[in-house]
Amino acid sequence: MTTTKNWMAHATRGVLAVALCASLISCGGAGGSGDGDGEGWGNETLYPSFSMTGEASLLHPSTVRAVISGLDGHSPRCAIVGGRVPTGMTLNRNCNLTGTPTEIGGFQFSVELGASGVKNELVFQASAYVAGPEVDYLGPIFADHGREVDVRPLNNSSWTAQPGDTVTYAIVEGALPAGLAMEPTTGRVHGAASSEGRYAFKMSATLTNSAGTASVTSSYNTAIIVGPQPVQ
Repeated sequence: MTTTKNWMAHATRGVLAVALCASLISCGGAGGSGDGDGEGWGNETLYPSFSMTGEASLLHPSTVRAVISGLDGHSPRCAIVGGRVPTGMTLNRNCNLTGTPTEIGGFQFSVELGASGVKNELVFQASAYVAGPEVDYLGPIFADHGREVDVRPLNNSSWTAQPGDTVTYAIVEGALPAGLAMEPTTGRVHGAASSEGRYAFKMSATLTNSAGTASVTSSYNTAIIVGPQPVQ
């Protein structure tokens, strides 16, 4: 049931790894001493829609834009009231999330939306994702003793290195079997394993550019399983 003081809306998911799930709750009332910017409270109650679109990229200026309709010409104003946005980014009063993020991953936060001349305010439960270099591989890596193997990290369609970016890969936990090596500029694992068994490792990618340096570490171990040398 919808009332003038309690209503719900759902924001659409943002494309390319930025998602927003919105729950709208009216929490205002008539009258009051103003909203702090000289606009004052109005008597109008609105039922707008809200969504966000765009993507954030590690160590690059990014904007996740708010798309708001139904405010009937009133100027929106937003503030974070819970959770947090990525370090380096800020939710502006115009409801856009902007800045240069210094960490990747998903972030949950609550946004309070108000508007000049409108008596109700809205609270959104929102999430955003910052993309960066890929540090995971597709499943376990299978190899035969003495045979060449050549494996690269998963293709990250939501992030690519830009001019001025330097990405360095390194193993931060575990080890590769003898005979295999990782290329520090690509994360490529290649060579011919000289010992059988099961191995596991974690990889990190360090991005450096004019904005600074940030590192990403794989969230799970990648297994390498080396079988016996094939019979000729």
